[in-house]
Amino acid sequence: LRVFDRKARESSLALLSEAPPAREFGLANEDNSSDLKKVTVLYFISPVGWDGKCGGGVAFEADGSVIAPARDRLLVFLSDSTLYRMEPFSGREGVDNCSYIVNHLLRKSTDENQA
Repeated sequence: LRVFDRKARESSLALLSEAPPAREFGLANEDNSSDLKKVTVLYFISPVGWDGKCGGGVAFEADGSVIAPARDRLLVFLSDSTLYRMEPFSGREGVDNCSYIVNHLLRKSTDENQA
C-alpha cells in the first residue's frame, strides 16, 4: 500500500533547495534474468473528488498516455516489457490523500535455488 499525503509533500518540498528531478520511465521488472515479476497490478483507492488537477497516475512511454488514478481503477500491465512512470501526486485543498495498492504477479522460477 502506498499513500500520498499533500501536507507532508508540501512540508518536505519546503526543506529542499531545488525541485526534485523528473522521474524517468522504467520497468517494474528491473532485471529480466533474475527478477520474477511478470505482471504489475495497481489498484487506486482515490477519494471522491480526486481528479486530473490532483495529479498522480501512471504514464506509459510507448504511446504517451497517462492513466489517472480514478477511484476504484484497476490497472494491469506487463512488468518486464512495459516502460512506465508514476506521475507525481499533488492533491488540492480538501483532497489531501490518495492511496494505491501495488501487487506483482511472479513467474514460476525454473531455478531450484530461487523461491
